[in-house]
Amino acid sequence: MEVIKTDNFTVTDLGYKDIWVYDIETKNTHKFFANNILVHNSLYIDINDFCREHLGKAFWTNKTDDEKIDIIDSISDYVNCYINNKVLNEVQYGTYNSQIRDFPIKLEKEKIAKSGLFVAKKQYSVRCLWVDGKRKEVIKTTGISIVRGDSGEAVRGRLEDIMGMILRDEPDEKITERINQYKKELQSVYPEEIAANIGVNGLDKFIKNGLSVKGTPWHVKGVANYRILLNQLDVEHLYEDIHDSMKCKVVYIKDNPYNMETISFIRWPKEFDEVVEVDMNKMIDKFFIKKVEILLEPMNKLDMINGNMKKALNAFFV
Repeated sequence: MEVIKTDNFTVTDLGYKDIWVYDIETKNTHKFFANNILVHNSLYIDINDFCREHLGKAFWTNKTDDEKIDIIDSISDYVNCYINNKVLNEVQYGTYNSQIRDFPIKLEKEKIAKSGLFVAKKQYSVRCLWVDGKRKEVIKTTGISIVRGDSGEAVRGRLEDIMGMILRDEPDEKITERINQYKKELQSVYPEEIAANIGVNGLDKFIKNGLSVKGTPWHVKGVANYRILLNQLDVEHLYEDIHDSMKCKVVYIKDNPYNMETISFIRWPKEFDEVVEVDMNKMIDKFFIKKVEILLEPMNKLDMINGNMKKALNAFFV
């Protein structure tokens, strides 16, 4: 087969679709063969206790981060080599009688982290000092809802900053001050920046004759309200309609003559400012404060907004 290197090509945007995907698991273990393919997940190991016990507490505690990485590298390389050889010979070749020699089952080191925040199963964030062969400090997050696409642009970055401060074990006063600062800043952002981002489906099912029926999801109800307001203000021709499978922005609004609670939109119509007002307090509470609490629940410190986090942090990052 001949391989030709070229930079003479174009990239076509295929767009995106909101569709259901499925995460299949097995009981008790997350490593199994499916259609002869090894399916697996990462495993995090706390090596601090091992190093304190076998290398000496004083020896380990006095090492710099770079020196600790060197030691962890040596330990993990030895463990990986031992396990990989054992799995190759006893499991892949022995139990499964595999004839494949070019693609052995392998255990590899992925990250070395200094601290971690494990919210729930498959929901965690770690402060890495080594990632994929490179020494660099970076926060890697998996599954935690604060980094999901539903968080608004102005909210997402601020939540990630708070999470980083927790992982760096910064003083409780500083974290509390930063949270209060962000609460004030979010009061003055544009609707597009604080709005939740949600995919829309089932418009024909939930919207009948222009009105939302009982049981309509909040963001779909927002689409009906969006269309009603555009019609009432006679600006339908100025703004894009929302259709199934589109991703739109959604906000809660304050009490208004239309008895609307939510509005969905692609681009916030400036004409809406004349008749409705975004409920910033509710948006901040639901999409900022509630998500900060998700980070603090594992430390049993949901009242952290009032300060005094130090004991909780010390208890978690021992």
